Amino acid sequence: MRILFYLVYRRAALGPVLVLGAHFLFIITIYGRFPWVSDLMHLAGGFAMALFFLSAFTGRESDRIFGKMSGLTVALMAISLTTMVAVFWEFAEWTADNVFGTHTQLGLNDTMSDLLLGLTGAVAVSLLHAFLARNRRKSGPSQACPGRTKDHRVRSSR
Repeated sequence: MRILFYLVYRRAALGPVLVLGAHFLFIITIYGRFPWVSDLMHLAGGFAMALFFLSAFTGRESDRIFGKMSGLTVALMAISLTTMVAVFWEFAEWTADNVFGTHTQLGLNDTMSDLLLGLTGAVAVSLLHAFLARNRRKSGPSQACPGRTKDHRVRSSR
């Protein structure tokens, strides 16, 4: 199980970690001067979390762990879990406002737009993933990569 975590989640978790780090850096430096950066970060967070969940549900060992899932199920799971993360993020912002006196939530409109941006990022990534998977199935590995055979080995030039 450790090897699975290392191979699948380590690379997939890089996006959410980078977005989280950028968010904390921007809180300190530019959120006060450029409030639109918050919207950009919520959209990027939706992208990153959806990529993370799509990687988890389509990785090499995913069928063994989660069972066989259709492409639609994978997309809906990624969108749903990303939206859940966005909701918990808003809980964290509310908690920071009430416990530490920050002013990250600027009202109901701000909270709802943050949730919508996270959802938009997740839907965009899921649609892109479905489009790319569909094209990959249509073209097949030998047509998509002319130098490769169907089992993905490079052909000998002799």
